[in-house]
Amino acid sequence: MKFIYKLSFLAAFFMLFTACEDDESLVVQDQESVFTANNGDVSNLSLNFSYPENPATTVTFTGDEEGPFTIVLSADPEFTSTVTLGTTQTSSFTVSVANLNTTLLEIGAEPFKEFTFYLRGESASGNTEALIYTATTYVEADPELNAPVEGSSIVLDNSTLEDTAATIAFEDFDTEGATVSVNYTLQATVGGTEFTAPQEITANSNDDNFTTSFALTHQSLNTIANLSGIEVGETGDLDFRLLATITTETGVLERTSNLQTVSVTTYVPLNGPRLAVPGPHQDGGDPSFGQWNPDENENVAFVPYLEASATGETDYEGFVYLTTEYKFVTPDADGNFAWGNVDYGDASGSLAYTQQLTADGEGNCATPDGEGYYLVNANTTDLTYSAQKTDWGIIGFATTGDDSGWSQDMDLTFDRASRTWSITLDLSVGEFKFRANDDWGTNFGLASDGTLEFNSSTNMSVSEAGTYEVILDLSNPRNYQFSLNLL
Repeated sequence: MKFIYKLSFLAAFFMLFTACEDDESLVVQDQESVFTANNGDVSNLSLNFSYPENPATTVTFTGDEEGPFTIVLSADPEFTSTVTLGTTQTSSFTVSVANLNTTLLEIGAEPFKEFTFYLRGESASGNTEALIYTATTYVEADPELNAPVEGSSIVLDNSTLEDTAATIAFEDFDTEGATVSVNYTLQATVGGTEFTAPQEITANSNDDNFTTSFALTHQSLNTIANLSGIEVGETGDLDFRLLATITTETGVLERTSNLQTVSVTTYVPLNGPRLAVPGPHQDGGDPSFGQWNPDENENVAFVPYLEASATGETDYEGFVYLTTEYKFVTPDADGNFAWGNVDYGDASGSLAYTQQLTADGEGNCATPDGEGYYLVNANTTDLTYSAQKTDWGIIGFATTGDDSGWSQDMDLTFDRASRTWSITLDLSVGEFKFRANDDWGTNFGLASDGTLEFNSSTNMSVSEAGTYEVILDLSNPRNYQFSLNLL
């Protein structure tokens, strides 16, 4: 008669393990429990990646026959396809967490999802009956970053800021239905710097609308490149990689993708660095959104800004209609303005006009001459600021048709809704300028690009006599404009 061996097992549930420094940490739970093969019970195993060398389960053999015994497992009870775990000459066999996890993944188990498999012993005399297990495996492979393509080139464009510049695509295990939380973070750094100080973007999570691709806009990728060290308007290499952080009940598993290197050419911003100037002067809309709010994404009717002369400079300038008090707010890494970013106020710690700035213990800045239209300057390096109240007029030969026009101003009227100064008057053929407060200390002439330039020696001119609507628009910092509309 054919001899059938009986097989029993000791199951270890490693979610209950705690780390120790001696060998007593390798204790299998419920050592006294011995189960007869094919008794209808199912053993549940949760394989803990924190202890890969610990025993996952131990099986024992009963009978008079000696080994060797070959331990095989299968995804189906008929054992139509088997994988060998190992062999033993004794009456027991122990498989480690790492070995069992790798084997189960090979036969079709999905990471962090329950998987049923069957185990038995085989010898020259015959096979034991099968033991039934349900195990939860963990992932072993790293995520694979496959876009952007290695060695590709991306030229960023400041005229398409919100368009997609690069698509990040990757492959990883199927997280749908997995009993874990997975978060993906994209890291970028200048090529060859080994991610010593990477820029990071939270790319995706399986908790909310999970996909294996996402887009970077021209603006966001340009910011990443600039912060990484690629200068404005220059070309350099960026290294990309993806970090996957898996959080389970037993610990945190971190994995790192392959590296992709891409050539990136940054753009020169249309606007220089800016500061937002929030305060009660912000008009229009719901006061809860429209006042003291630097975030133009929150239904704010208008956010006034100051602008620096160039990237890397901190000499901010602009015109703002001020009522009582205000502060200066810096953008975050993505260029967004919001409370929570670094903000500057008067160094006195209270509502004052000391012309000294601080970002620590600051107070609100005061208007030195009451409500009105101010030329505001701020320097976040020197920690100084100033506010000069201005009323604007037009002056010159064109206002009178003779040289007497250079000795008297025709006052413009400010409109808060349009944020422009204007006047309707008859103009003669000839030259003119705009100046503030009936004084030549602050005036505008014509720049080479057709905009207005402080204290320029070049005048504007009228080529055809007639009645004009003259509009002076100083609302866009460092891009001051005027228009002459013949009526």
